Order: sequence, then structure tokens, then C-alpha cells
Amino acid sequence: MTPGYIARHAPAQSAQGREAALIDIAQDLLLRDLADQGVLELVTFKGGTALRKVYAGSGGRFSTDFAVASPDDEYSSVSSLIENAINGRQLGPFHYGIEHRRGRAHIVYTSEFGRYPGGALQSKLDIGPPTWLSPTSRSWVPLSIHD
Repeated sequence: MTPGYIARHAPAQSAQGREAALIDIAQDLLLRDLADQGVLELVTFKGGTALRKVYAGSGGRFSTDFAVASPDDEYSSVSSLIENAINGRQLGPFHYGIEHRRGRAHIVYTSEFGRYPGGALQSKLDIGPPTWLSPTSRSWVPLSIHD
């Protein structure tokens, strides 16, 4: 991965540009790793994550939103399991951590690509109760960065 490759992945109309591209790449690597671990079977995508990763591709909004997949699973146990699977992880050039602020978990991304004007890159980690609709299974929207 190079700075030029990241720049080609950056959203054209985004004020965040490079930072948004880095979060998107780091999030894809993390989601693939969580899927490989079997952790994503406990949750379903919702909100911005569902829109971006399985419907809209790079045109969707940014977040990491899940809902607990089964009404039989305890929300706090699933949340802790996912946070523990993320915290301290290293995938490629990215290191992942969990920070709690105002009762909310955030994923913090650091990488070899340097410091960022606003501090560490981060996205909210939202794990909610089961949805009232049954989840629909879909494939990810393929992007060139996945190659």
C-alpha cells in the first residue's frame, strides 16, 4: 500500500480525503478479519456500514454500526466480544484500539502513514439490540482497493 494508492481511493468530494480513505481501508481489513474469526456471525450490519459495504460502496456514509443478530444473545456479551476482538489488533499497516467516551465505544486507527491533523483516526462502534426486521444476506460491494 502506498500513499498514491490511498489517494486514488479517497472520496472525490470529501473534505477528509486521505483520512477517509485510510479509515475505509482499515475498516475493510478489520471487517474481513472479524468475519474470518467468526465474530461477525453474532451481528448484522445496519445504518452506514450496511449502506457503504453492501449497497452503495464508496458513495455510502462512514460508521461501524451493527445490531446483535439473535434476540437470544446478550447485548453486553456480544459488545464485549467484538471490542476484545478489535482492541490491540494489527492488520497490515494498521493498529486498532478501542476507546470509550461518553459511554460510547470508538475504534481508533493508527498506521505507518503518519500523524493526522485532528489526532488519531477513529470511527464510532455502535452495537445495538436486534433489529425488528430479519437480516438480508448480501455480498460486499467490490472496490478496487480490495484487489
